[in-house]
Amino acid sequence: MSLLRQPSWMRAMEVVTGILAVISALIVLFYPGLGADFLIVLLSVGLLFVGMRSIFVAGIGHISNGLKALSVISGVIALVFSLVILIYPNYGAAGLVVLFSYALMFYGITRLVLSYELKASYTWVRAMIATVGVIDIILGAIVLAYPDVALLTLVFLLGAGLFVMGAEMIASGVYGRTWLGQMVEASGGPKPA
Repeated sequence: MSLLRQPSWMRAMEVVTGILAVISALIVLFYPGLGADFLIVLLSVGLLFVGMRSIFVAGIGHISNGLKALSVISGVIALVFSLVILIYPNYGAAGLVVLFSYALMFYGITRLVLSYELKASYTWVRAMIATVGVIDIILGAIVLAYPDVALLTLVFLLGAGLFVMGAEMIASGVYGRTWLGQMVEASGGPKPA
């Protein structure tokens, strides 16, 4: 069973958006003194890149409509939440953290659904996708379950989730082959190279 070779534009987009998400996360993780509001804005910028990546996945030809829809929905939700945070930064740090937590959890759920759908895929591919999903869900749930914890602690947890998502995007772009090949084969499209 082979993995689909990604088009060069998709590889470049994944690497660039992954790097930007990781940079945003690292700033949040290593410079907590910048202030919670500024750190939340940085997190939303990283989430914006994650959403863009999910939407771009739908641009790969010959993948199933279900996967395209799942990618677009998760991307749009991430974009909407990140834009709300960027447009209304004075909404209140706690409210912004809650919005980001929901976006992180939804992204994690879509990763778990994807890993389940790829039953015939390589074990390491499914494990990577599922691991990112579980980490995102756990971190988002912790933030929602303990809203009274110090705001910077919550921002730190969300930054860790963003870092994991960005690292996954970079790995997929650098490797140049993706789990999408399994979806192409399942939908009757051309066989991946």
